[in-house]
Amino acid sequence: MFLFFITVELLKKRTEPFTSYHLLEIKEDVGTCWEDLGQALGINLSILQNLKDDYRTNREKANEVLQIWMEKNGTDATVGCLACKLMQIGHKRIAEKLLGM
Repeated sequence: MFLFFITVELLKKRTEPFTSYHLLEIKEDVGTCWEDLGQALGINLSILQNLKDDYRTNREKANEVLQIWMEKNGTDATVGCLACKLMQIGHKRIAEKLLGM
């Protein structure tokens, strides 16, 4: 648990903005966890329910979750922040891909 805390603290220092390029790189992977990630990113449950109804594929839903998060958080939508959230919901592999590991 202690090592995870250190990792999260280090990830928070990755302050480069999350961009459309990053989105393209991981949206397929995030399709497997888009709803959990949306909740972890603080997206309202009613919005997530609307995404379920409005989009057919998980990839499209993941894309929208990440777009909403980017728009909502502006410059605070960083690679490090998203990697932290991915790790917190148990998707270390996606976080590593995002970080280029």
